[in-house]
Amino acid sequence: MTDWFVTIDAMKRPDGKYGTASAAGCIKAGNDLIMPELRADVEDILCALENKDHAYPITRENLLICASRVLKMIKNMKMSV
Repeated sequence: MTDWFVTIDAMKRPDGKYGTASAAGCIKAGNDLIMPELRADVEDILCALENKDHAYPITRENLLICASRVLKMIKNMKMSV
């Protein structure tokens, strides 16, 4: 699963009803791929790995699960070509 632009302000509603998402929160929710990669996303993920008080603490296992699903999809695509 991926959501383009979910972590950048460009897609924020003018009324402020929905803010931007946390990259770590996206991982916690099962989002395997965050596009486009922003430095702030990387920093949020690293902070969530190191800080259990983060709004969305994650583990290395969470990251490995996301990466394995992306790799599995790539492998399946290569086999079907």
